[in-house]
Amino acid sequence: MLKHLIFKLKVKKLDEIHIRQYLERKGYEIIYIHSQRGNEIISLLELENVDEEGFVYNHNDLKYVFLGNTKDDADKLMVLLHECGHIEHKHKSISKLNEAQAWHFAYNVLKLTQKIIKFVTLVLITAATTCTLMQHYMSAVVPAASSKYQDAEILSDSTPATNNIKISDNESDIVYVTKTGTRFHRPDCYTIKGKILTEYSKAEAAKHHTPCKICRP
Repeated sequence: MLKHLIFKLKVKKLDEIHIRQYLERKGYEIIYIHSQRGNEIISLLELENVDEEGFVYNHNDLKYVFLGNTKDDADKLMVLLHECGHIEHKHKSISKLNEAQAWHFAYNVLKLTQKIIKFVTLVLITAATTCTLMQHYMSAVVPAASSKYQDAEILSDSTPATNNIKISDNESDIVYVTKTGTRFHRPDCYTIKGKILTEYSKAEAAKHHTPCKICRP
């Protein structure tokens, strides 16, 4: 877990720009596999049977992180973190163990980020609630019952939004797909926040989409 925390602190923000800057500081260049430059470098290095999702190349002072043309931002982030996992663990070869270790690194970095967000949110909620209670105590005007309801309103306003999605009673069977997405997500998945969504049952969504690798519905 320490390795994940150190990586998160160095990257600062989990998006393509900040991860690209982090990789550049380590001497790596991000190359898109099916771009003109990507095709030229793959041909020059005589690489065959490349992983279409992405892979790391580190040989003779040449350092590249190759990425496929992933349309889904969440998938791209996951692949980027996966390749960072190979780099952080200093893998020298491809094996099932190394692949599993890299995916484990990516998943735990994301989970760590979500835990930090929840912790900060909890601190803000607690601070807001405490401040409100102090104001009511000092003023000695608002009745105790009214204060209780106002505190509840603060908690509601401070809780992260869920895109105004109405979750059914059988929550585990309901998933959501973005307008251009290829994966289905849980209602609370942060990768779909603020996007236009379509609601499906999990069985129906699985016919044409694959599950999100982050929220794992």
